Amino acid sequence: MSIYHSAKLSKFDVGIVRSPGPGLGNLMFPVARAIIQSEKSGNIMVSPTWTQLKIGPFLRREKDKRLYLNEFSRRSLFEWKVWFKTLFLTTVEESRLLSDISHTDNYVVRYEGLGDYFKDIYDGRDLIKAWIDKNAQKDGEILESYNVACHVRLGDFGAEEGPDNKQGHVVRQSWVWYRQAIDEAVKLSNISNPKIYLFTDESHASVVEQLNLPYEVIQDPSKNAITAIINMSRANILVTSKSTFSQWAAFISDGRAIWNHNFNLTETFPVRVDQDIFL
Repeated sequence: MSIYHSAKLSKFDVGIVRSPGPGLGNLMFPVARAIIQSEKSGNIMVSPTWTQLKIGPFLRREKDKRLYLNEFSRRSLFEWKVWFKTLFLTTVEESRLLSDISHTDNYVVRYEGLGDYFKDIYDGRDLIKAWIDKNAQKDGEILESYNVACHVRLGDFGAEEGPDNKQGHVVRQSWVWYRQAIDEAVKLSNISNPKIYLFTDESHASVVEQLNLPYEVIQDPSKNAITAIINMSRANILVTSKSTFSQWAAFISDGRAIWNHNFNLTETFPVRVDQDIFL
């Protein structure tokens, strides 16, 4: 008997493309749970369909169109055979304990949705980091650690909280807070002329103008979203946005992270006493 672990990222999936889904930060949760279970059990993980059709980022004129054409390695011939084979197998939801499944034939365990965010994957952090390192299409990677990363998320975030989101999540932060957080990061770095990289979905020049900092701010060199997460994780100190994108960078990083004090991080992320700072 063979067990396959498959992350469902959209309602419709034809293998080469799928219907619109969430951003990369949220897509990674079902993938992460599939990675953990397949690695722990020695079963086969089905390579996800990353490419999606999405018009929202085009309408909002965002820099990252979130099509996910080149985030991860493309399926090999073997992976295509596995993907096609699983179309005809019995599917069970991840909520059912594998030990309770009485199938004697091959079947697929399907992972879908946010789960308990980082809380139910934190113990599998090393497995997830290894999978990302192996499969990510790194384009514009920062190879060495540096002082400060700042993630400014604007595009699809509102100025006020939405009723469908967790408290304090998916909302913009003030420029005043970003300046204070960057100043704090510079102090913590204990370097007079720190290397600061800016990660944003808006124009680099316009964000730098709004920040109005007395430091040089370098534009993120990454060419896709997963490389941006990897690059952010290389910073010794990460100034975050209220997003799962920032949380993924903190999750795979060994550095410290500065969070907004009114961001209820504990709802999604296990707070690390010696790494997470609230300002």
